[in-house]
Amino acid sequence: MNGEQFSSAGRDTRTQVSARPTPDQIATAASVLGSMRRGFRERRRKRKFTGVLEGRRRPIGQRVVMSDGKVAQLKAAIRTRIVLAWEDLTKVDPLQLGIFRPHEVQIFKLPAAQLLGSLKRGIKERASEKKRRACRSNGMRPCRPGRRRGRPRKNEAKDSGGSLREAPC
Repeated sequence: MNGEQFSSAGRDTRTQVSARPTPDQIATAASVLGSMRRGFRERRRKRKFTGVLEGRRRPIGQRVVMSDGKVAQLKAAIRTRIVLAWEDLTKVDPLQLGIFRPHEVQIFKLPAAQLLGSLKRGIKERASEKKRRACRSNGMRPCRPGRRRGRPRKNEAKDSGGSLREAPC
């Protein structure tokens, strides 16, 4: 099997994945997803966000699926409009820009990620005393040097020159 079965150019990305994927499909999906994630680990620049789409802030460059099935990149989401960019090799200028309404597009979901996520659906973590002890011991450890957990203390804020108002009890 190759990674082409997980590319969704020109077809609906919201289709259901088969109920029982084979081990070969799982391995292929994991390798496709793993090779894509390498670039994200060493992120050199901070992601810039645009407006809200489907209830969440989205980064510039987020992939979306247009109503005709093409995958495009999100360039801006401003109020009730969305600016998308996609390539159309049949045109003189292959880079196309368009303005759409939010209900005309859907967030692109990687089919490989959908397949791996479907394996986790319905699985609950088994509680154990060992996990509980590890969680408590991690919570009691001090945080990194130069950092503080929780709300800043009043005497530290006064020493640093900041003014604190007394909150009524």
